[in-house]
Amino acid sequence: MNCKKVYEYGRVYPFTNENLMEYSRIYDFKDKDVLSVVGSGDQYFSSLLFGARSIQLFDINPTVNYLFALKFFSIRSLSYEEFKRFFVNSKLDDISLYNKIKKELPIDVRKFFDYILINGGKLSSLIFSVSLNSSIINYNSNRVVPYFDRETYYILQEILRKIPFPKIHNLSLNDLCFVLNESFDIMLFSNIFLHLNMDVKSYKEFLKNYLKFLKLSGVIQANYVWIKNGELFSEFISNGFVCDEISSIRITSEKTDFKDYVFSLKKAV
Repeated sequence: MNCKKVYEYGRVYPFTNENLMEYSRIYDFKDKDVLSVVGSGDQYFSSLLFGARSIQLFDINPTVNYLFALKFFSIRSLSYEEFKRFFVNSKLDDISLYNKIKKELPIDVRKFFDYILINGGKLSSLIFSVSLNSSIINYNSNRVVPYFDRETYYILQEILRKIPFPKIHNLSLNDLCFVLNESFDIMLFSNIFLHLNMDVKSYKEFLKNYLKFLKLSGVIQANYVWIKNGELFSEFISNGFVCDEISSIRITSEKTDFKDYVFSLKKAV
């Protein structure tokens, strides 16, 4: 794929904007088969840590292939301190750390990043700016991203060293259902709903395309909501989605008890 074309396609969030630690309470990942959007890659890494047996990935944005690979091989190779310096402190612009892992990267991934650097670009230009110590969103602990805990990071590192780099379907949710040929226990669709240009009722009807790929006890994580008081929240409730209230990704010095909401759709039995 043409590096310049992919580079111009779209940036990627370096970390999730969902409290994934709470997903281990809502869903049972142990020995389960998962279908997940890539996004920042954190759904994938969290699913592994929660005990998933297999994880299939998809994302419409081809840029995620490269950022996800960079994160995958960085966690596999770098120390906890080096990873945080690379992804958090320097926002990918510590070239000494990139050079340390570049030989581990698949050839197409390495060519992609080298193309950017050779042409005077910065790797940080590929990601949306997220302050990891923001008074609005605080990632600087394992309360949101499990591998931000030092011990858990090394557990994840050992897992990644034993498995191959996963395949990614570069397809939209509209098209993915046409290539699936197996069943899943859990589907993680993050907040893709916000980009589908459909109302909640239509979205529920659309998800029937995926319910047929769910096992009898399967569940779709259908949307993530940060605000309870709103028309969107009410529409998900009135259309029969299950709502779980969870600890929020948001935290301030004055308030730590914000709540977020995860909407799920289960297969009728």
